[in-house]
Amino acid sequence: MRKGGTLFAGLGLLLLLAFTGRAATSSNEANGPDADIFPKLMINHGKIVELNHIAEHDGQIYASGFLCMPGWNPIPGVNIYTGGFAVIGDAVIYTRPQGTGAFPTELYRSDLRGGNETIITDDVASFGAVWVAGERVIFASVAETPDEELVCTGIFWYDMNTSQITRLMDGLVDDAYFSLVSFDDDFVYYQISPTLNVWRVRWDGTQAEALQGVLFPDNLYAVDSEYFYCLSPDYDTDAIGIHCYSIDGENSKGGCTVDAAGLIAMRDGWVYFGNETGIHKIHASTGETVKLADLAPNMRGWIFGFGKNGIIGDSIYFIAYSDEDGPSSRLYKVPLRGGPMTFQNASWNES
Repeated sequence: MRKGGTLFAGLGLLLLLAFTGRAATSSNEANGPDADIFPKLMINHGKIVELNHIAEHDGQIYASGFLCMPGWNPIPGVNIYTGGFAVIGDAVIYTRPQGTGAFPTELYRSDLRGGNETIITDDVASFGAVWVAGERVIFASVAETPDEELVCTGIFWYDMNTSQITRLMDGLVDDAYFSLVSFDDDFVYYQISPTLNVWRVRWDGTQAEALQGVLFPDNLYAVDSEYFYCLSPDYDTDAIGIHCYSIDGENSKGGCTVDAAGLIAMRDGWVYFGNETGIHKIHASTGETVKLADLAPNMRGWIFGFGKNGIIGDSIYFIAYSDEDGPSSRLYKVPLRGGPMTFQNASWNES
């Protein structure tokens, strides 16, 4: 179970731990005493950081070693099989599972050069169960049963300033799973699926309570400036419906459908995606579509990116898969304004 694997093997659990299921719900459908909290929840949801293999911080670009380009900063200890990293101030956190599948593994912190490495916990889920909320790291603790099933033993948070770990809630049972919705200075906001109610709990683990009248979209993809975006994928046709709403929750700002083998990123109302015809962008509100680049030679027509975090500076970075002999996965970039799809001299095998 722990051998081999691919860079994006964790996407399954990421989706499981994210929002899945029904159509988007704008907050204008919500009512009740807590309904007006929705805009704050949405704004702070956009500040949540998940572990990834590329990040921009204080004008510097950080990347896992197998992606690192000249002028970028490599993150020691993070490789193709790990769950990625996040930069927090002058420190970095990362997991090091060395394989695929779901199992307990270590969560580390170090300085930006890999020194002063410390194990935060040794029982975090191997991928998809770590979120950064400001200077706090929220994670799901897991354990394997004698039948090799994975169970959640609790939700915790780690203080980057004091190195203290605090329990937010006890373990989950059956098919329940934790979804981080938002946070503020007083509370962590979350859902325990398969129910869709939004709950909150104080950072000290007390006063857990359901919010009345708060409906949070379970197919949320991105928060961008004054708007948020929800996706409705059609897995039979590879078409993806994109729905745009204002954060104040009062109005839909339109939507569109894209023929996308993979959504790559979103910025300033533009959706960047790839398919067998090339790299494109479409404006989620107006439907204006621009072709940015043809596929590079010998590339397959389906593309994976770095999710919402693939945009660095004025370019979008992503991974394409080659039909040529040798390493099959390659790092490419395309300018946001359009231009050639250029190979970044980083390639690797994922098996």
